[in-house]
Amino acid sequence: MMNIVFRRLAMPGLLLTLLAGCNAGNPNPPVFNMALSQPLLEFTLNAGQTTSGYVYYEYATGENIAGNTDSLAGVNIDTTGKTGLLTLAPPVNQIPGIYFLTIDAINTTNTSGIIAVVNVLPPGQPANPTLVNFPMGGNTTRRAVVTLFVARNEISATYAPELVTPAPALASPASEGVTVNGIYSTLNTGSNTYMIQADITVSTAALQGNTNSVTASDGNTYSNGITLQFNATPTTANDYTYTPYSEMIYLNPI
Repeated sequence: MMNIVFRRLAMPGLLLTLLAGCNAGNPNPPVFNMALSQPLLEFTLNAGQTTSGYVYYEYATGENIAGNTDSLAGVNIDTTGKTGLLTLAPPVNQIPGIYFLTIDAINTTNTSGIIAVVNVLPPGQPANPTLVNFPMGGNTTRRAVVTLFVARNEISATYAPELVTPAPALASPASEGVTVNGIYSTLNTGSNTYMIQADITVSTAALQGNTNSVTASDGNTYSNGITLQFNATPTTANDYTYTPYSEMIYLNPI
């Protein structure tokens, strides 16, 4: 799944666009070529996945990443100005969220730039769901707040995240022995990341017959818990809605 979004920014006397092309020495500013730039307008990819696209500009001799304030890793751009090739390979440990890149195209007399938007989803799921140990303390029914994962601030309680069971035949987590009382997001001190937590009640009696065996994110196999799916739809400041996150959780009563 991949689309690319490029947004034009207005500046006095300068049209801000994106990336690369050719024609050294042309006095015209770099001009975005839609026909040679494929795919267009939005990057969406899983952390750990590699994708690329062509963002070609006429009248440009080169391009560069002028701004990466959110520290998106794995960004590479063709600086020769011949192809406009932009490659993204955020590592598996890249925090899910929306990242913004400022990319400039240049020639001998002009510079043009644009904001590229990259929507980074969690690593590929559900092959290795995130292990969440749930403290039962010897009880048959227990309520506790557990941490699901860390995300950038686009994934917070503001956008109504929810926990559901992934199998279409299952009506709700509660019917399988898990009740989700609420989901919360807590800002990590001095950062723009949120700790996503869930207030959950687990009934081990109700879980009987509904547990499944998985190899979790730590590489070990578990069989006494249940797989849950965390959904949240990130939104930008201008209300542009992106593809929902779908984070798989394996809730393991201990």
